[in-house]
Amino acid sequence: AVIADGSAMQRVPGSLRYLTKCCQEADVPLFIINDPRVWGGNTHIDLESAAKDMRKTIKARIVANALTIKEGSMFERGRILGKLETETKWQIKDAGRRTREAVQSAAARLQREREENWNELSSEDLLERLIERQILQNEGGKLRDIGTREAFAELCRQFVINEEKAKQQQQQQQ
Repeated sequence: AVIADGSAMQRVPGSLRYLTKCCQEADVPLFIINDPRVWGGNTHIDLESAAKDMRKTIKARIVANALTIKEGSMFERGRILGKLETETKWQIKDAGRRTREAVQSAAARLQREREENWNELSSEDLLERLIERQILQNEGGKLRDIGTREAFAELCRQFVINEEKAKQQQQQQQ
């Protein structure tokens, strides 16, 4: 902080203005006593009042600087917040991309399953597909059911019954 005598500085033209400018550029508080200017904002009547004001200003600056060091500047907090927002945006984009890919692969898998037509398969191909789908197991040339025996047998019975009905209807129509 700088304390200057205004009446002494008034004797050198422009010196008070120059000192004010230098203190502003250096961010140093300036206190002037015995200032003949009426419009001076930081003027004091005597040295004691200037010292009290200087002490109060320096304390406030120390506290402000300590808080800035401890809490970071507004710029630093803004930068951290910006990084957080950017990271969140990237995570959202990545989650969206993964979701789109999962939906597309599920749609493609569903389309492939729809396109498969088991009606035209030979008995060997049908047997291979049932083994691929783990409906049956092939153990040393012997087929083994994996817990779907009753349901599969019922399907075969109904197929045979439907085939017999279809043959009878064809015979009746002829």
